[in-house]
Amino acid sequence: MSGIQSQRWLLRVIALGLVVFVPPLAAGATGQHDAHVHGVAEITLAVEDRKVEIVLMAPAMSVVGFEHEAASEVQVDAVSSARRLLSNGAALFSFKGARCELQEADVDVSAVFNGAETGHTGHDDHDTRQSEEEFYGGDESHGGDEGEQSHSDISAHYTFICAQGEKLEAVRVGGEELPFGLETINAAWVSDRAQGAVELTATKRLIPLN
Repeated sequence: MSGIQSQRWLLRVIALGLVVFVPPLAAGATGQHDAHVHGVAEITLAVEDRKVEIVLMAPAMSVVGFEHEAASEVQVDAVSSARRLLSNGAALFSFKGARCELQEADVDVSAVFNGAETGHTGHDDHDTRQSEEEFYGGDESHGGDEGEQSHSDISAHYTFICAQGEKLEAVRVGGEELPFGLETINAAWVSDRAQGAVELTATKRLIPLN
């Protein structure tokens, strides 16, 4: 989902008469470049009946290791790996109190790759491991100092449908740690019953919906 689409989605939520509280550490962090901090991502979560919609936005540097247009095969592979991992919303999010299934995942990596599909689908396991190491470890060549206004974000929009959604208690982000080795995720959530915000860390990855 693009930044504009994310904003339109949030406006739709607010139009329902709900207000999203943003965590103090994320004050002003609406995806604009002046609030861009490496290692810090944002999640906005909305619960409506059985539907849960989640928008994740993270600095490209924290996800693929660079912020410029992918300029080498290694960087293109890093973007492709990031897109695959971000598309697996069922692995990124787990739910407490209700069984929720991923219906749709829309990943936007256009900030670092504006071409068509990467086309690198014929890699063997060795190539896949190499690209994932590049993905997790970051890329040391940042394409030079591009200035303070060169920051780029990668975003993803997920739609889950939950059986007995009214029993949903919390959403957990990541497995043993936050995705991509992120240090912090500022999460804001809203439902038809309540709203709130929480700062997630490697040891605190649960978004309580109460």
